[in-house]
Amino acid sequence: MVHCSEVRSADSREASLRPALSGVIGHELIASPIDRLLWIGVPQAKSLRDVYDQAVACSDSVATRWDLRDAMARPRGAVDVVVHCREDRHPIDHETAERLSDQLGDAIWLDVLGPLALGVRDRSCSSARSLPFHSLIDEIQLIRGASGSRDSELPFRSVVLLAASDLDTELYRQVIVDAPVSFSWATPSQRSRFSNADLYWWDDSVAPAAERDEWKSRIQSIDPGGTAVHLWICHGANFSQEQAALAGGVNRVLRKPVLLNSLLAPSTKTQASFRATGYAA
Repeated sequence: MVHCSEVRSADSREASLRPALSGVIGHELIASPIDRLLWIGVPQAKSLRDVYDQAVACSDSVATRWDLRDAMARPRGAVDVVVHCREDRHPIDHETAERLSDQLGDAIWLDVLGPLALGVRDRSCSSARSLPFHSLIDEIQLIRGASGSRDSELPFRSVVLLAASDLDTELYRQVIVDAPVSFSWATPSQRSRFSNADLYWWDDSVAPAAERDEWKSRIQSIDPGGTAVHLWICHGANFSQEQAALAGGVNRVLRKPVLLNSLLAPSTKTQASFRATGYAA
């Protein structure tokens, strides 16, 4: 039986992991870690072991718990991020998850779906956000960046949202309302008028999942010089759909509901993080 316990990221362990991580997420991520992470699930699970090791390297303090009941029985106290691992499609104890979420207050709760759980739509609790295992480290990086993004100079001066209707823009307006950037909304037929922006948000209302060549065509039509950053914001894209978007020129794939500040966080290609977990296409 695996004994789960609270661990502290030792300097020696961190140093041993840095060479493997440096090409994936950059030294700056380890230099400024998440303070307190709660990992719920078996860290030795084959499909999640590499992701767990990277999460430990990115966090100052990690507590591991066997399952939801173990997490309730042994409270962690203050937590910044909860990583709840779902290795398969077995039913979740939603009542216990809700109680634990209430206990942890403002902690960000991530349901991380292993290879056998991909496609599961029910969330463990009302505050949970689901994402596939290969996107966890990217998400941690976004959470880190989001906490300081309002207090530092933004890397973008102009943002264009590509969405089908005004109703689809509401989420994005919440992000941009206090940000010192220009903001425009365009439908597909209007996008040629907005070819000089620093950042493009592709909402899935106009940009459904597509093959690599289709993504290249979409991005070329609005950013022929290839100088802007492109984010695809969507519901439940699978691994192959993400890979196609990244190969076609998208810089980052974000899932709805999305962390608002992550929409303005600096973005880089994320394919390297897929290679790190051994599941590259």
